[in-house]
Amino acid sequence: SARVVEICTAKVAMFDLCETIGVPVATRRLAVDRETLKAAVESIGRPCIIKPVDSPALLFGGKAVIVGAGVDVDTVAP
Repeated sequence: SARVVEICTAKVAMFDLCETIGVPVATRRLAVDRETLKAAVESIGRPCIIKPVDSPALLFGGKAVIVGAGVDVDTVAP
């Protein structure tokens, strides 16, 4: 159905559904600006994968950014 396709292509909806039915998911945070992004990375820890909320969208020219151990967010997310 259209609703199933919508849920499967929307990251937030998919994670919410997985949590609701007991499927393990990685820790996640929603960041709306640079400060909340930095706080989210610190909260989750490194390595941390940063992805856009909208699946087809690109983030800094790619699908995701990996913040490795000892790496400052500012160096990978200009």
